[in-house]
Amino acid sequence: MLIKNFLLFILILSAPLLTAQKVGLVLSGGGALGLAHIGVLKALEENNIPIDYITGTSAGAMVGSMYAIGWSPQIMDSLIMTDKFQLMSSGGIEPKFSQYYRKPVDDPSWINIKMTKDFSLTKIIPTNFTNPVLLDFESMTNYSPINAIVAYDFDSLFVPFRCVAADVTSKSPVVFSSGHLNQAVRASMTYPGYLKPIKINGRLMFDGGLYNNFPTDVMYDEFYPDIIIGVNFTDTTTPPDEEDLFSQIKTMIIDRNPSSIVCDNGILIEPEEPISIFGFSEGDKAIDAGYNATMALMDSIKILIKERVTPEELNLKRKQFYSNYQPVIFDDIVISGVNENVSKYIKKSLINKNEEIDVETLKKRYFRLIADEKLKFIYPLAQYNPETGHYTLLLDIYPEKPFSLKFGGVFSSNPINTGFIGLKYSRLGRVGFQATGESYFGKYNGSARAATKQDFNFKTPF
Repeated sequence: MLIKNFLLFILILSAPLLTAQKVGLVLSGGGALGLAHIGVLKALEENNIPIDYITGTSAGAMVGSMYAIGWSPQIMDSLIMTDKFQLMSSGGIEPKFSQYYRKPVDDPSWINIKMTKDFSLTKIIPTNFTNPVLLDFESMTNYSPINAIVAYDFDSLFVPFRCVAADVTSKSPVVFSSGHLNQAVRASMTYPGYLKPIKINGRLMFDGGLYNNFPTDVMYDEFYPDIIIGVNFTDTTTPPDEEDLFSQIKTMIIDRNPSSIVCDNGILIEPEEPISIFGFSEGDKAIDAGYNATMALMDSIKILIKERVTPEELNLKRKQFYSNYQPVIFDDIVISGVNENVSKYIKKSLINKNEEIDVETLKKRYFRLIADEKLKFIYPLAQYNPETGHYTLLLDIYPEKPFSLKFGGVFSSNPINTGFIGLKYSRLGRVGFQATGESYFGKYNGSARAATKQDFNFKTPF
């Protein structure tokens, strides 16, 4: 009898746990239309629908990660409408960080071919057409304090989170559950030709949509929720255009396996809006499409999901999550990808010995450095040091190809036409060096110019 009563007591205590529903949200990739995920989140929060886990790919990883670090849909909506977001999505930088003194001398060239020392033709074509410098820097500064709060564990985020990238070497998806959140999301959204791929643990990563554009399997495997809300764009984005290379690539690479679009024990939301793959300027339309598609199914969602979370409960949870937030202060720098002399050149540009700098100070110096045409790409991370409470700046450096061959000129219907050809050699060491030779040639006159330039990257560069 005593054992029976004890078991009954345990059953009563565990009843709330047995009946509690856990809700997983799966967000697919979809380019600019993926901003519709913000509208979905807005509709769910307005109707007090809880979200216990999130998995996402590409645009779904981007939006899902913002919610996972505690940003509200309203904050995300406001961000999408800013000029800074449009600059990030188009590869621009804020005008106040433009470095005009490092701007290359104008010339009449039409074609600029950059080559390696072995003049390899296979490396002439650029790997990306959008400069990710602002996107990568802002992601680092926004996510790094959160990385420190959760000790680089995605299960400890405001909402436990997973995202998917593609390892093209092994031809397999990679699921991120820990590490630098900004790095994992960047890998997941590295659309071929749009953003430069990055390496993680020595492996080159691309957009997760290559192998798993709608990661319901990741949700089941990692969290096994009671209910899944899936938001999918795989078959709702615009068809390929014969004049649009990126739309053709999108059609070829996105995983369209019907068996992957499974949402057992849940509900599938498929927002529709004719937005191009990189039409981020139409973010408001995408958000409205996500909101409307979710509201159209809200009665079904409420029948399926009995649990509710009030705005007051969410606000309290967000406040508690950010209670340990500390600003990012850098006191050290570690550089990879270049030799010792180039490392010294870069370190002098960013952090002086025994110096502690905040994000705004670093940003001014960082964009001054990246404006150097001898540098092709920098990928930044901030590693938290719990002993000091400060961060080490980790930079993966990609120097620009040393040779640049230019062709162009001024041509018109008049007989006074002038051709142009130029060759430039650049290299980095403890100082930057550049040698240029140019020639103008035409029917009536011609000229030649040779020049050298050295950059001394002291605290005040000259």
